[in-house]
Amino acid sequence: MLTIKIKPRLSALDESLSRLLYLKEHPRRRLHESLSDWAEREVNLALKDNTDPYGSGCLKSALKAFRSLCDDNHSGFSIGITKCLLNRLIDGKPLTPIEDTPDVWNDTSDFWGESGHYQCNRMSALFKTVAPDGSVSYHDVDRTILVEVYDDGHESDWHSGLADKIVDEVCGPITLPYYPTAQPYKVYAQQFDSVNAEVGCFDTVHIIKIVDHEGNEIPCERFYAEMDTGMEPISKEEYDRRRASYETAKCKN
Repeated sequence: MLTIKIKPRLSALDESLSRLLYLKEHPRRRLHESLSDWAEREVNLALKDNTDPYGSGCLKSALKAFRSLCDDNHSGFSIGITKCLLNRLIDGKPLTPIEDTPDVWNDTSDFWGESGHYQCNRMSALFKTVAPDGSVSYHDVDRTILVEVYDDGHESDWHSGLADKIVDEVCGPITLPYYPTAQPYKVYAQQFDSVNAEVGCFDTVHIIKIVDHEGNEIPCERFYAEMDTGMEPISKEEYDRRRASYETAKCKN
């Protein structure tokens, strides 16, 4: 029997849906329109302002899915659970832990040009590497993102091998059975080009902190610089010297 342990945290929208579903279940408190009618009205209003066929198709698809949920007579609690499950499926995340059994791995060694590389067929973002000495490691492409904090305060994010490495060191590497969290670890950092302060370039990285999937901050202040062997740790003093050089170069530009 499949048992899925999920404790959804209801958002403001979920709570509103819960109230509407409560009204639906109690005719004397029912609104003048059904929940499905309300959703259709909202989608139609959005369609009036949307001239993009792609966006219109997404709106209609959302309404279709919403009607299906209404037809299943969910309570406010069960619709929250269903939403969590649906979000995991949309994000390509498994509903039960992944075990390290032969049937879940596809050999991708030919793609990498060397043996020992596998991709999980239950979760396309999960990979397995078997080293020549027999040691095994796992990598989830979606486990971590690097959030770059710019001098003016705005942020952008992307995948980073350095961020993956730091999370493995601080929070621990992936082990199986593996049940990925809904949200990734976020590694906050500042990056800059210490020599010329060129836009889009960097040779120095300041790791500020890690934030886990529940929003908890994990202290992790580290400093790295680009070397011939890749990004290597440097001292705070070396970082400060590079930062001063960057500020000087930025003023000249």
